[in-house]
Amino acid sequence: MCCFTKRVESVRATSIFTRHEGGRQYVAYAMRLTSQEDVAMVLPLPVLPGTKEDELEFVSLEPVPDFFARLKRLFRLSPNISDGVNPRTHELLSAPRLAVHEVGLFEASFVPRRSDFGRLDSRFRLPTEIWNDAPEYADYGFAVFQLKAGTNVQVHPMAFSFPTRFPQMLVFPTLHIHDGQYHPEAHFDHELFFQAPELRTVEDPKVGAIGRLRTSHGERILESNTTPITDELDLNELSGLFNEQQRCYKFDMVGRFQNSDVRVREES
Repeated sequence: MCCFTKRVESVRATSIFTRHEGGRQYVAYAMRLTSQEDVAMVLPLPVLPGTKEDELEFVSLEPVPDFFARLKRLFRLSPNISDGVNPRTHELLSAPRLAVHEVGLFEASFVPRRSDFGRLDSRFRLPTEIWNDAPEYADYGFAVFQLKAGTNVQVHPMAFSFPTRFPQMLVFPTLHIHDGQYHPEAHFDHELFFQAPELRTVEDPKVGAIGRLRTSHGERILESNTTPITDELDLNELSGLFNEQQRCYKFDMVGRFQNSDVRVREES
């Protein structure tokens, strides 16, 4: 799930992939969307403080629209288991517009800090007051994607990388804003994938060799790929998104949970 600039009818079957490399976090994101009008999707990101607007790198996955279907096949043998006047108003009026990028079938922008939303193309803006209800995102950056109206549209994966402030923690952008308001709890319908060089799990013989993973939202049943990554994915198509030397893991989040990002700590 994610944040939308207008009300949407439904978002489901969300899939997110993430990993770290060289101080950057890589993210790929896809879902099914029903909306009566064009809408922008906003993903808050824990960027390194001081990140500039050209330091988020978008990755086009247009050649791999079935990226997550291929990713799921790696596991096919596993068990089923603000108020007032903005002090920067005059600065924003004279500041250059944020760039709009063509990324596959999307138009996308990066907003390096909340106060820069005023520099964003008006089609992509989310009211800044929303973030007052979620103060932990006050100094985050934001990836913004413009999506077309439609019914149960399978959105081809969006992908990018950014310099992260949490080099030992994977952050899945799962904050939900679907009706213009922040709610403390939200319904999740997610498959979350990630790569990590080392991982500590809670052993549980009932769920196979991998066991349970500790996350910010409780323990989750964890699966690991049983099929070699290169059997399903052409790494040349993924622009560095994947690391063939690391295992891939998967866990599900379905139900009502705290409305915030899901976090997984990597082992050093």
